[in-house]
Formats: sequence, C-alpha cells, structure tokens
Amino acid sequence: MSKRTGEIRRQGTMSPGNWVTRLPREKAFIALGLVVAFSAALSGYAWYRVHNMAETEKQLQDIDASYAWKHSTFDRKSGEKPSVARRVLAKYLGNALVSDVSSVRITENDVADNDLKVLNNLPHLRQLNLASDRATDKTLQIISQLPDLRYLSLASSQFSVYGLLQLRDAHQLRELRLDLQQLSSADVAVLKSELPSVTVSDEKTRKEPHRMLFEVVGAGII
Repeated sequence: MSKRTGEIRRQGTMSPGNWVTRLPREKAFIALGLVVAFSAALSGYAWYRVHNMAETEKQLQDIDASYAWKHSTFDRKSGEKPSVARRVLAKYLGNALVSDVSSVRITENDVADNDLKVLNNLPHLRQLNLASDRATDKTLQIISQLPDLRYLSLASSQFSVYGLLQLRDAHQLRELRLDLQQLSSADVAVLKSELPSVTVSDEKTRKEPHRMLFEVVGAGII
C-alpha cells in the first residue's frame, strides 16, 4: 500500500469522527445565532410599538381626549374582564408594550377631521365617544374601518345619513347613540334597517344616565 493510499484511508476514517465531534458545536452556534436574531427582532418590535404608541398618545392629548387601555377595562354586557397577568406586566413593562387603547372619549367641539386621523392608529379600539361639531362624514369613513369597534356615541356631531351608512363596514358594532333629531324619520328608518345588528338610540332624549359599555377597572383612564 502506497503512502498516499494510506493517507486517504486515514482521512476517510477520521472525517466521520471529526464531523460528529463538530456537530454539537455547530448546532450550538446555530442556536445562539437564532436566539440573537430573535432577540434583535423582539427588541425592534418593542421599540416600534412603544414609539408608535407614544406618538398616538401625544396626538390624543393634543385634542384633550381621555382614553383607557384594554387591560384596564371590562365589558359591562358580556362580563369579559381584563387579564390579571397583563395588568401586572403593564405595571412593570409599560402600557404600550403589552396592551392597546380600547376606549376613547373626545369632547372638544372644535376637533376636526384632520385631528381625528389619529383613530387610524387605534385598530383595537372598542368604544368611541365623539362630540365634535366639526367632524364630518370623512371621520365616519375612518371609524367604519375600526375592526373591533363595538360602541359608538356621536353626541353633538353632525353627520349625514349617507355617512352613517358607512358603519355597515364596522362588523363588530353593537350599539350606536346619536342625535336622531338631526335626521328625518325616513333616514332613521333606513339607518336601522341597514344596521340590523346594531342598537340605535337617541343620545339627546335618553332618560337613563349613560353607562359606558366598557367600564374602567381602577385608575385605568387617563
């Protein structure tokens, strides 16, 4: 047997052993790389979420809106309560990192459509109370695209029946309060017919004190 043949055989017998020996180390490096990549992605997402919510909060504060987080509200009708674990995490990690704004109240009469574009940043909004004489059907177009919206109050707001019919796209909407005196009886009939799953009531003539659909637990409202 030649010297070269012997070296080839030795290499052939040693290669599998070397490969097996290197395998755990290579797996460890791969696992470490995945952990680092996941941590970087998670940190990036956390920064993006907190930064975006900070901007949204600033816009809400600019129009003197009050708002509450999902982890600090409960559904009055279904009895759905917020997660205790999420409330604890929010206390230590911050609201924006673990929760979403679920309830907003806007009572400034001079808030216009351009100011209300902030609603685009609240996809998990479930309750909206809006009282502004300057809001138009353009704002209703934004409101109708809120996928989780269940309760809507439009006291003092001026909207046409055509604008209100855009709320057909708000598939989770269950309760609508507005000044029905601004609409004709025919328009009211059309609105109720086109929104069969929504309870439509008059904000101006209600006899019972208004109760929020989503009540705040503790001091959740800002």
